[in-house]
Amino acid sequence: RGGRFAVRLRAETNPEREALTEVPIFDYDESWVIEGRYTAFAEPQHVEVGTIRPDLRQRIWAFGEVEFTAGEETQKLVATSIRSGLGVEFYDPTNGVETEAWRQLKFDDPDPEGRVRLDFTYASNMWFAFTPYATCPAPLPDNRVSVAVRAGERRPTL
Repeated sequence: RGGRFAVRLRAETNPEREALTEVPIFDYDESWVIEGRYTAFAEPQHVEVGTIRPDLRQRIWAFGEVEFTAGEETQKLVATSIRSGLGVEFYDPTNGVETEAWRQLKFDDPDPEGRVRLDFTYASNMWFAFTPYATCPAPLPDNRVSVAVRAGERRPTL
């Protein structure tokens, strides 16, 4: 990662993983299923972001922006692709207390008019929520939802 080599050891079993029986979630709230508008960049952009590790940066692809309304405020997030499909990594005021340092939301490709369905009830923790060995890419600094997103996965208790 980040131009450096690493060795990852994998165990067939792990007591912490086996003890985790569920990831806590917020109660379902349909108001967090939001229609947004996706606008693609003229060309995808290869952007550098931080990671959960302060000594490591990564480059990811940014493809466009998603604009939507939450908390009666217009929100705008840069859409990226990690592994597959479009998604957003985002910060919100719940981070570090009710949720991890950030979360991720995947969404389907936009329709021909650029509409996307952002179902924040599927906002999920990234790998760093479950292991100290992850190197998850952080959101772009401006990928902030200004209101508390109390939907999707909460901070797990390990």
